[in-house]
Amino acid sequence: MYLIKRYGNYLVALYMSSKILYFVNVIAQLFMLNGFLGTDYHLYGFEIIRELFYGRDWTASRRFPRVTLCDFEIRQMGNFHRHTVQCVLPINLFNEKIYIFLWFWFVFVSTATAVSFLRWLVFIGMRYSRVRYIRRHLKVMDKIQRDNERERKLSYKFAETYLRQDGIFVLKLVGKNSTDLVVADIVAALWDNYKNKPIHGGRPADEYDDSASIT
Repeated sequence: MYLIKRYGNYLVALYMSSKILYFVNVIAQLFMLNGFLGTDYHLYGFEIIRELFYGRDWTASRRFPRVTLCDFEIRQMGNFHRHTVQCVLPINLFNEKIYIFLWFWFVFVSTATAVSFLRWLVFIGMRYSRVRYIRRHLKVMDKIQRDNERERKLSYKFAETYLRQDGIFVLKLVGKNSTDLVVADIVAALWDNYKNKPIHGGRPADEYDDSASIT
C-alpha cells in the first residue's frame, strides 16, 4: 500500500479494484441463480436468442413448464387412492419473464462494467493517453504551444511527476461530472502553480531526464 501511495496511483488502484468487485458480484449473482434454479440457467439467455434466431417457440422452456403432472391422494372408506392428473402452472408465465429479464440485466451490467474497466485501464495505464489528455487541456487554455519542444517536455513532466496517475484520474472524473472547460481551468491553475514552484523531488523540473518525454 505504501508503494502504491508513493507512486501516485492509490486512488486508481482503489477505483479499479472496485470495478473488479462489481464485475465479480454480478457474475456471482448469475451463478447463484443458476444454483437456485439449476438446469444451466447461466446459459438461459443464449438459448432464448438461439430459439428466436431459428424461429422456434422460445416460451416452451423446460425450466418454467406451463403444464406438468401432479400426484395427489384421495381418501375413501379408510383407503388412500393415488391419482396423477395434468396440472396447469400459470405462475410460470410470470416467472419466466422475470428470470429472462434478470439474465439479460446481469449480462448487460457485467458487460458494461468490463468495458468501463478496460477503458479506464487504457486511459490510466497508457502514459501517452494521460499526457495527451493534459496537453489537450493546456492547449485549450493557451498554456503551451504546439511547436514548442521545451513546453512539450515540461508538460510531460507536469503530467507524470506532478499530477501523476491519481491527479489525472481525479481530473478525468471531474470532467465526467461537469465539463471539459472546468477541467481546463483546473489544469491551467495547476500548471501555473507547477511553473511557479518547479521544485519536485528535490530537483528543478527542467533538470529531469528529457529522454523520457514523448511526442
